[in-house]
Amino acid sequence: MPPLPQQRDSPTAPEHGVAPALTLVQTETMNKTAAGTRNPIQIGFCIYSVTKVDAVEGTFAADLKVFCRWHDGGMAFDPDIISLNTSGTFANGSACSKDAKGEWPPFVVKEIEPELVAASRPLYTFSNAMDVEIVDGTETVYLSPNDPPGWVRSETRYRGQFLQMMELSSFPFDAQFASISIRLPNRRDVGRPFVQLESSNGPQMEMKDWVHLPEWSRYEPEGTATTDSKGRARYVITLPLVRRYDYYVWNICAVISSITFLAFTSFAIDATDVPGRSSVVLTLLLTAVAFKLVVSDSLPKVSYWTIMDWYMNAMFLMLLVIALENGCVGFLAANYEQTWAVWGTFIEALTFVLVFGVWLAFHIGFGFHCSAVRAAEMVRLHGKVTANEAAAKRRQGLAEDRAHRGGSYRPAAEPGHKPRDQQVVDVGDAPRGQPDGSGYEPLKETSLLMTFAIGVTTVARDSLTRRSSLCHRVHLGATSPLG
Repeated sequence: MPPLPQQRDSPTAPEHGVAPALTLVQTETMNKTAAGTRNPIQIGFCIYSVTKVDAVEGTFAADLKVFCRWHDGGMAFDPDIISLNTSGTFANGSACSKDAKGEWPPFVVKEIEPELVAASRPLYTFSNAMDVEIVDGTETVYLSPNDPPGWVRSETRYRGQFLQMMELSSFPFDAQFASISIRLPNRRDVGRPFVQLESSNGPQMEMKDWVHLPEWSRYEPEGTATTDSKGRARYVITLPLVRRYDYYVWNICAVISSITFLAFTSFAIDATDVPGRSSVVLTLLLTAVAFKLVVSDSLPKVSYWTIMDWYMNAMFLMLLVIALENGCVGFLAANYEQTWAVWGTFIEALTFVLVFGVWLAFHIGFGFHCSAVRAAEMVRLHGKVTANEAAAKRRQGLAEDRAHRGGSYRPAAEPGHKPRDQQVVDVGDAPRGQPDGSGYEPLKETSLLMTFAIGVTTVARDSLTRRSSLCHRVHLGATSPLG
């Protein structure tokens, strides 16, 4: 009787093991993604500078900070945030007070390690970046008591070079809209939409006015939350830039126009002297060609004609017309001497008036056309103000908000502690690395010697009390995550 085949009770696991079962959080995330109920990612930005705008290469460099706010269920039970919202103190009993608007000051936050929220942190990328990197020491993740429990904030500063296709048919009277595209390509972020982050002064869309561009005028930026063709979240930062055309008008158009205008001096030479007339025009033509070769690096190399191309080619055509006129008049003067003796002066005057009239009419029409093109480009800005004007309005709004909040932040006094109005320093003057921020008020009108004595006294007092609290990490002298 042949032996029976051996039966396997259950499949054996491979030698390298199997993946662990999905957690409840992972399955819940999948369900929310399918239902479209995942918490959004609030995003904002601050542009520090835009430099190296190269319309020829289609690139620009930018220095920006990206603000993010998202939900992490594990952070909903943070003891310090819960204690602040329930009793007004940190978990260790250290007291802090709200401002006149009933909100916590922006510097009262709890910095956390990024690894604590690595599983929920959005993994965004810059889709049109050629090269981008995080500025060392600028990445901050923190919790704010002004947010509902579980919401996390991050601020990260980047520097990089970005690609941007530019429409240059209106060059040099054009306006460009440089863009920085941020998207969520990672699978774990599917279903998480981008929404605009709001600050105390409105949407977090800001451009600093520190760096000025010699060729461009910067206008207030705009952020738009959309989705790409695959339904993934995308946030596009649009940076309006209006070209300052003065350089091109005075250093290119004016020069080539002057070269063409000098060609009219050939009419002062006798019509029978064709070599003399031709030498003037041809010399100027060669000069114009050499000039165009010199300035070619400053002009965009595109397959279509720009306004600058139309102008320069029109001036070349005008030189060719003057050269042709000189040849025709010389031919008539040499072969029809009797007729030329009677009508030569009239023909010369008529051709001069016609050619010069065409030259003058072209420039008048060109000026009106450029004005119309510039006006059409400005309409595309939809009434946006310049970055400098926006920064001035923002500073005015911050001053009004500071006044509405009741001035500088004044922490709550400790039980049994007398306020020492003459031994305080201003919040902004707190030394970097100060262990504690309690007892600080706006600086009074004191001398430098008194200010120094106050600082020494405060440091000694804080060293004796040795209160190790969260205030140590968000002390008033430390780098503010919102700064």
